[in-house]
Amino acid sequence: MAGQSASDIWKASDDALVKAVAVAESQMRQAYSRMLGLLAELDARAVATKLGYSNTPALLVQTLRISRRRLDIGWRRPKASLTPPQTGTGAVVEAAMPSPPPR
Repeated sequence: MAGQSASDIWKASDDALVKAVAVAESQMRQAYSRMLGLLAELDARAVATKLGYSNTPALLVQTLRISRRRLDIGWRRPKASLTPPQTGTGAVVEAAMPSPPPR
């Protein structure tokens, strides 16, 4: 399938089509991982405020021309899952150690 144009997809065997979908999914995941790394660096450097935006999400909405909803799904949720939980005062909550199995 590599090298085939979109108009030639109908010629591919079922197995080749499944393989092409798997390859495309892998490429999307790799690109998404790279994008998250770039966004993390952008955020860590506070580039948005240096450029006059209120925050990183505002910069992304304007420069990438994406909706806030798409931004929530693609960037805020993954970022939140990487941020350790905090108390109301901002102290990081340590992860509980698993209990040993009963004997």
